[in-house]
Amino acid sequence: MNNAICFFVDSVVWDYVGTTRAEVSPTPFLDSLKNESLVANKLYSHGPYTDAATRSLFTGRNCLDDYGYYFKLNTSPINHYKLFHDAGYETYDFHYPYYIKGNKINESIDHRIYSGGFEFASEWGGLYYYYHDIVKERELTDLESALLIKRIQYMFESWELYLNDAITNPETLIMHKKAFDCYDTEAALHVLKEEEESFHNDPKAYATSFVRQGKEHKLAKLDETTIDAYMSPQFMKEYVEKKYKKLFRRIEHANFKANWRTSLPSLKRVFWSIGKSLKTRDLSYLLFIVNYVLGLSQMRLMKKRWRQPRWQYGHSAKMNYDAALDILRSRDNTEKPFYLFFHLGEPHNNIAFFTYDIQDKIVIDEELKVIENYVNKVGREFKGNLVYLLSLVYTDYTIKCFCDSLKEMGLWENTSILLISDHGSSYTFNPLHNRRVNCFDDECYHIPMLIRHPGMSPMEINTYQYSKDVFPTFADILGISQSKFFKGHSMLKEKEPRPYIVTEYMGPGCPDIATRRIWFSARDSRFIVAYKVGIFEDFRDGELAEVYDLGKDPNAYYNVNDRIESSRIQYLVDAIRDRFEEIKNDTRTFLSEFTSIA
Repeated sequence: MNNAICFFVDSVVWDYVGTTRAEVSPTPFLDSLKNESLVANKLYSHGPYTDAATRSLFTGRNCLDDYGYYFKLNTSPINHYKLFHDAGYETYDFHYPYYIKGNKINESIDHRIYSGGFEFASEWGGLYYYYHDIVKERELTDLESALLIKRIQYMFESWELYLNDAITNPETLIMHKKAFDCYDTEAALHVLKEEEESFHNDPKAYATSFVRQGKEHKLAKLDETTIDAYMSPQFMKEYVEKKYKKLFRRIEHANFKANWRTSLPSLKRVFWSIGKSLKTRDLSYLLFIVNYVLGLSQMRLMKKRWRQPRWQYGHSAKMNYDAALDILRSRDNTEKPFYLFFHLGEPHNNIAFFTYDIQDKIVIDEELKVIENYVNKVGREFKGNLVYLLSLVYTDYTIKCFCDSLKEMGLWENTSILLISDHGSSYTFNPLHNRRVNCFDDECYHIPMLIRHPGMSPMEINTYQYSKDVFPTFADILGISQSKFFKGHSMLKEKEPRPYIVTEYMGPGCPDIATRRIWFSARDSRFIVAYKVGIFEDFRDGELAEVYDLGKDPNAYYNVNDRIESSRIQYLVDAIRDRFEEIKNDTRTFLSEFTSIA
């Protein structure tokens, strides 16, 4: 069996790979792989941010199956680690510990390598704060308590494993050890175990107290290990900023000159949006003006951020790849195929385009030479945020360096590669839309995929596909049996093209399907239709939130939900209704089984 590697690059819009958005491609190495790769050109994520998007990508199931991403991957009967582990692969996971993986998932991960610290603030902001506001007004319901208790249990499992690994499993810290140099791990683990014991003694009382105390709770005050230990503001200021001052200024000027006129909103749009805002009393219709200014200021903002603590939460691509290469060089069981999974964040806001967590002048100089060469070549012939494009230049360059090392080690010809993103990005600022991230804009859902398999004939898939189809396709190419739990299909075995795409996620904040509305969209080449409805509501009582007529408005700037003829979009509304009924039935089954166990 071939080895397998997944390069999971956060926040990549499909048409920023190649020359669609820039006259000079930011991804020449990935482009060169296409002669032995499968490429999907109409692949869509279920959601516009990581928790929602990875739920379907990593499980081969729908985003809101199995109570969605409230429990991350933990309630799914299948995930990509289990897929490869059960197929006989040795699995390596380079990941953030606050992407909660319970004990059951970790049984399928042979080697954990931490690429960041446990971020309690991420856990709190993503879920718990929702209940913090609820308990100010009323007691939690029995269902809310049961759900919360289970989620807290998964948090303890993941957090405690991280600290235990720091003490007993040196391999897990091969790129994160310095974060523990001035950290009392034993003391932190002691506090965590005491809290876990209190939790198990009276789970309901603990859960209520936990969300009521909020950021005053003992767990919120537990010291965290961050990659700041690997960052040097002094090195950034005295070497990087000083030596490359002219380059950064050129990037800023090129970005401004390429976009200030081409991205300038039309008077028609300005006046239309003012009218819509006055009519609805919704100022979000005017956010594109703010985004226009932000799009012109990205280099300046990046420099401001890198002077601040914790401007990145995970280690750089190079740190991940160097750690992986060290492992592969010293690996004993070479008869067993390996599966490597990387989660890489340079295109994600906050954007980065060089290795920020080492102070090696030779490395920085090499990387910024690549960046400078690209800036020289592309000039002003690009669309959107140049800093975002440069993050893809860095991503492509570091993947190339890693793959060159695979070739030197004799692994290239028996290793298959998946390049995938979880979701797109609002931070390209082209087209210029309103709300960032939590929206229905195409660039936040339309993602790239490339599967390189040695000796495979090149192939392009130009029909609608979901991210839940990605791992079934990768498994098919590798000759791994399809899981009976997959709801996605191999793109190589598509029976009938999909006529449209339906996306689903829980909007911003806590993903509690029982109490919050689902944010649906359905789209094809003619329309984008967005609909919001709660799982216990009648579908007809939902909100037709947004409608875009792509024939007249290809960039989806003008929401015509209040004047579109309903018969024109009924087929997409019906598609949303059908999926809504499926989720309703799945949720009822899940909650019935869950409450009987709880």
